[in-house]
Amino acid sequence: MWASPAEDAGASPRCGRRGRGLLIAWWVCAALASASCGRSGAEAPGEPAVASRPVTLEHARQVYARACASCHGSTGRGDGHRASRLRQHPTDFSDAGWQAKISDAEIKEQIMRGSGPMPSFRLRLTEPEIDRLVEVVRGFGTAR
Repeated sequence: MWASPAEDAGASPRCGRRGRGLLIAWWVCAALASASCGRSGAEAPGEPAVASRPVTLEHARQVYARACASCHGSTGRGDGHRASRLRQHPTDFSDAGWQAKISDAEIKEQIMRGSGPMPSFRLRLTEPEIDRLVEVVRGFGTAR
């Protein structure tokens, strides 16, 4: 049982300081754990991920490589190593016709919602990451 400060005053200096030090350490750890709770990339169910800093285009390219390239391919042509195993062929982002008929808002919605074999990324990525991914997808249309 923890002693109150008044009771602790009568305790031996070694024990009292040690007890206070442990209590302070515990409170600091609890505060840090509380502050980072739910921010490890796995947000609470139904809650979108929250941005902590501006998203660079390079970061978005890394996200694409990690989350999209296995199906859409490293060059966005829909030829990723998992593409042949899917019932629905992944979109070829380098197709000029596709690029011309789809808006940025529609691309963003598709990333957020998912469709067919493509999962929703609304809870996995922050909105700024998704916005930057739209730029990455648009970049495949100019790479031909």
